[in-house]
Amino acid sequence: ILWCLFFLAASAGAASKLTWPLTLLLCGLGLCAGSVAFAMRRRQSEATPLVKRRRQFLKEWPLALERCSRGPDRSITAGKLHDFLQFFETFIKERSMYYVCSNIVKPLTEP
Repeated sequence: ILWCLFFLAASAGAASKLTWPLTLLLCGLGLCAGSVAFAMRRRQSEATPLVKRRRQFLKEWPLALERCSRGPDRSITAGKLHDFLQFFETFIKERSMYYVCSNIVKPLTEP
């Protein structure tokens, strides 16, 4: 929305010395350019490769999110952990668990 207002203001400022029909045309073009820039920016932020991979993970391995008490029943098997690592290997590489937790685990387990 900020981009639309910016382009509209820039168009209005440039068009203040022009005739009325040309001013309307310039404002309309500024609004369209701002809308396109906003849509492109929004689309870019939504479809990152990591977001796509997380969606794919949830389709292949749906998570049963439910509260459970602490203890050994809460853990996952080494095989499941290995599958998780292989699935996100292109993103994890040599990164620490700080990256894995904040960028993969938490988004996957949020309600």
